[in-house]
Amino acid sequence: MSPREVGVLGLWHLGLVTCAGLLERGHRIVAADPDHALVSDLKAGRLPVAEPGLAEAWARGLADGKLTVTASLEALSAVEVAWLTVDTRLRPDGGPDIEDLDQTVNGVPGWPRVLLVSSQVPVGYCGALLARLRPRGCSDIGYVPENLRLGHALADFATPDLLTVGCSAPKVAETVEGLIGAPMHACKLETAELTKHAVNSLLATLITFGNGLGDVAEEVGADGREVADLLRRDRRFSPNLPLLPGPAFFGGTLARDLVALRDVAGEHGVHLPLLDSVVLSNVQRTGALVDRLSRSVPLEGATVVLLGYVYKDGTDAMRDAPGAQFEHELTERGATVRVFEPAVAPGNRPQAWYGTWQAAASGADAMIMVRPRVLTETEITELVLACPDAILLDLWAEMRGDLSHVIVPGVGAELGSQI
Repeated sequence: MSPREVGVLGLWHLGLVTCAGLLERGHRIVAADPDHALVSDLKAGRLPVAEPGLAEAWARGLADGKLTVTASLEALSAVEVAWLTVDTRLRPDGGPDIEDLDQTVNGVPGWPRVLLVSSQVPVGYCGALLARLRPRGCSDIGYVPENLRLGHALADFATPDLLTVGCSAPKVAETVEGLIGAPMHACKLETAELTKHAVNSLLATLITFGNGLGDVAEEVGADGREVADLLRRDRRFSPNLPLLPGPAFFGGTLARDLVALRDVAGEHGVHLPLLDSVVLSNVQRTGALVDRLSRSVPLEGATVVLLGYVYKDGTDAMRDAPGAQFEHELTERGATVRVFEPAVAPGNRPQAWYGTWQAAASGADAMIMVRPRVLTETEITELVLACPDAILLDLWAEMRGDLSHVIVPGVGAELGSQI
């Protein structure tokens, strides 16, 4: 795998991880973004997102001269391969909004012969993009769907479970193999684009099914988490199925592909009512969980602590953050909300943010474990002693058996010593 010069366009989470992953493989990177303020920060090593190992890889690239950061999109015409990594915005309904993506692409005066796309785009986008860019030097295009988990993105880039590459020509697959060196499956552009939609739509459907199954389990006296475990043991399924009852899916990633798949199906006269029901169920999930809490503690005038707020472990991402949705639902019901979330960046802290869990939990009527591992095992033990009467909605079943009043989705309410 010989080093190549790669231009990466779009420098937020996806683009930064792509740069870092390629740098680790010895390639030279021209990192471009039209946002001058962002470029200035990146040149100084100030990254806008948190991801384990990312800041260190970025600093090494700057120090050894293999990483160039620029706001000049003209620089992309001189690289061997360009990689489009602009993070696609979300429409109000959760689908992909490609307006900013198109605006950025249109601002590039010239392209190298090969362009790779990892931005989140609807089926058919890459083929249409190639037709638009041919007059500006691009002769081949590849779609490399991103499946980077926040908090694990560098590892996912280094060792993907399955690297799918949609290709306008066979040499595109050869280009990707030379850059990444990982096993891949080469296919048509449309196949790769649809696979991306399908993967996240299936994950969203399984999560929603697990939540609904858990609700039924609670009503009939079953253990929904045990049911999920038994399903995973069935050899017809996978031991990794995301079926444990818990919160809605957040962050926008799954919803974007779910809505995109629904939209493209509708455009071609195919009706998928299953996807409509998944979207609706997920929208209603946070409110349903707060309603579940209200059956154990009156929320009007109550003080409720959110333990965790950001999208997930290992990141400070606030887009479609679960804490924000819980805060809204609780406030609508008359509760006073406090937040303990050490991962949130200082500039993004909610108004009711507390610096310690002790201060946040003092005198609280209820708590919600919004994300897992926000507290250490020692801190959980201390919390139990400090708040023996508080109701806890434990979305991740981290504290089952530790408190006298615990609500675990899919299992039941106020379980405590009964577990």
